[in-house]
Amino acid sequence: MSVEHHGESGPEDPGPTDVLNHAELLDQGGRAARALAGLGVRAGSRVAVLLPMGLESVIVTLACVHLQAVRVSMAADEPPARLAHRLRTSGARVVVTPDALAGDGRPVAVKASLDRALAGCSGVGGVVVVHHHARPVPWTPGRDHWWHDLTEREAVRSRPYPGDMTSFPSDGDPAVPPVP
Repeated sequence: MSVEHHGESGPEDPGPTDVLNHAELLDQGGRAARALAGLGVRAGSRVAVLLPMGLESVIVTLACVHLQAVRVSMAADEPPARLAHRLRTSGARVVVTPDALAGDGRPVAVKASLDRALAGCSGVGGVVVVHHHARPVPWTPGRDHWWHDLTEREAVRSRPYPGDMTSFPSDGDPAVPPVP
């Protein structure tokens, strides 16, 4: 569950929440990093992110730090022509998007809008879709991937911190080498 679900029932209902400790969050970031690396993301690659602020958005940021990739935040509600321009000029290789978002009481089909934008973008090789709403989603086999499928199948070697922060010992053991 993500932050945009907060308060859909009413202002007094906090809605469902996910709670992760630091180690679990870093593990999820490592899984996402391996998934993005499998889609061709390398150091310096751009990853376009259309997610609202929430757990998956933080995890994608950690994955980009792991890979030394550049996170390019984009608004999910931009018109397809503007989104296409931003995708082309950013040089994004991969896009992470929700399937849909809540808007004025009904879901807004973000993935469908992204697909219209991608019709004019040849540089994007992968789209990772985060499930938010139970609704049909347009799909391009080979390009589109479900977030949960990619991140659940990735095994991660434990490491204390992303980036070059590898000198923190754990229980007296030397730090674990960086995730490739």
